[in-house]
This record gives sequence, structure tokens and C-alpha cells, in this order.
Amino acid sequence: DLLKLENMFPYTLGANLGTTGTTLIAAFTVKRALALQIALVHVLFNFFGILIWFPFKFMRDIPVGLAAFLGKTVHVSRLSPLAYLVTAFLLYPGFFFAIAAGYASPSGGAKAAVTICLLLFL
Repeated sequence: DLLKLENMFPYTLGANLGTTGTTLIAAFTVKRALALQIALVHVLFNFFGILIWFPFKFMRDIPVGLAAFLGKTVHVSRLSPLAYLVTAFLLYPGFFFAIAAGYASPSGGAKAAVTICLLLFL
């Protein structure tokens, strides 16, 4: 192994924080307060994420363990990455957007309840 999974984690966090520089550059070129505000939220979110996940070994072990688990899952089934992507980027966000839409609707959450039921039965 050239680089073990545990040793890759700091590079991943650094790359994640490094991408926020691009958002800051883009926000400064647009010259809108809202763009700069969102870019700063992006920077602070990633910075505080590093402060939470990196300093303590027991916290570092959580994402590294999850990455190892996903790697083993892919070794067993080639369809697991697709299932992970659909779940993480479609089902979970859809579920929470449905809840938010239900609270915002005048029908008192009926739309959210129906959407949640549909998501659960699919």
C-alpha cells in the first residue's frame, strides 16, 4: 500500500477545505453580498467540520471506518455504489424536503405524510 486509508483522511479534509477557495474567488467576482455570505458559510462549514472530525482519534475513526465499510461492500457487490448514491443523494434529501414542504403547506403536513408514505413503500 502506498497510502493507507487512515493516512489519506487528512489529505481529504485539506482538499475539502481547499475547494472553498474557489467559492470565495467566485463570490468576489460576482460582487454580491449574498454570494460572499454563502461562500463564507461554505468555508466555515468545512473548517468547523475539520475541527470536529480531525483532532481526536476516536472521531477520526468514524469516517475512516465508514469508508472502509463502503470499500468492503463494493468488493462484495458492484451495485452497492449505485445503491449508496441513490440513497444518499435522492432518497434522504427527498425525505427531508418532503417533510419541509409539509410544514410549509397550508394543508398541515398532509403532503409530507403522503410523500413519506410513498417513499417508505417504494
